[in-house]
Amino acid sequence: MPRFSAIVLLSLSTAASAGGTAKVEVTGDNAAGGTMTMRWQDADNVRIDPPNQPAYMLLRDGKAYTVMSSGGRTMVMDLASISNMPGGGPGGMGNPGMSGSSAISHATAVTELDATGRSETIAGIEGQIYTVAWTDANGESHSGEAVLSDHPAVVEMSQAFGGFIEAMATVNSNKSPGDAISEKLAAEGLGVLRFENQFRLAEISDETPSAGTFELPAKPMNLQDMMKGMQPSQ
Repeated sequence: MPRFSAIVLLSLSTAASAGGTAKVEVTGDNAAGGTMTMRWQDADNVRIDPPNQPAYMLLRDGKAYTVMSSGGRTMVMDLASISNMPGGGPGGMGNPGMSGSSAISHATAVTELDATGRSETIAGIEGQIYTVAWTDANGESHSGEAVLSDHPAVVEMSQAFGGFIEAMATVNSNKSPGDAISEKLAAEGLGVLRFENQFRLAEISDETPSAGTFELPAKPMNLQDMMKGMQPSQ
């Protein structure tokens, strides 16, 4: 899955209120990219269907899961229980489609968020082009161009996606969410339409998805279940 530089820009923890659906075009280092579908009720209930993946990720009541099918059987993996496995946690086997995150996922300070005075219309929504600069946990500096908007649906999407990304980051004890950028965007009341050429909103709807979208289709399995032949513990 691509680098998620832009996605971490969305790391806001404020709960969204209405729910909706968005399709996002993603590209990056580790894959050709594709269109990701995101559905949300709020920041604690989010579903992500990555491009070109036989699985999807689900944040339900603030807990992160991966849902996949194998041999005609639907399995639900509790990401917190497998985060310490080799390759587990964000970017690993427990989180398909989220590998390749960049230094922005460890952003510790925003050094610049400046409007350029230029605008760009994406998915029918006009946004303002900003220059974003940040410092990562290693003290290295980075910068990029983002198209940001205060459109309510875009801000809500960003808030919900932020709750998802924060949950993804915290299931791995070796990672922590970089919240400097998220705090800055939250303070400005902005959401992301595009980041560089890695993330671009294709379409968005504020129609609330059905509650069943966020239901667990099977009993979650933990690491011990996997070691016992992926049979749910009783």
